[in-house]
Amino acid sequence: GSKFCLVTRGDTPSSHKVFDALRALCVPVIVSDHWHRVAKPFPTLLAWDAFSISIPERHFLKDPKQAVAFLWTLSTGELRRLHEALLSARLALDWRAPGSRTTGLALT
Repeated sequence: GSKFCLVTRGDTPSSHKVFDALRALCVPVIVSDHWHRVAKPFPTLLAWDAFSISIPERHFLKDPKQAVAFLWTLSTGELRRLHEALLSARLALDWRAPGSRTTGLALT
């Protein structure tokens, strides 16, 4: 599968694509300038920078290929760290994930 999933904003800064990325176990590459301020779930409980990557909209719109080029330079260790943090965050964010910590909350 893919290592990274592009998460662009929709009509608003939020997007279901971040949850699709978590479900697919690929690191969300977020292109939405206001997402962190208005749409990020559990901003004080989860270290989003540990399992996602953000790219400013203006950089992506100016040159999409250049904006994501650095992803191919990440080391195996950096990729492993991102993926391990993603697995942990997925347990908190995806109630359908095996071993999810939110299943009990969703059913009560």
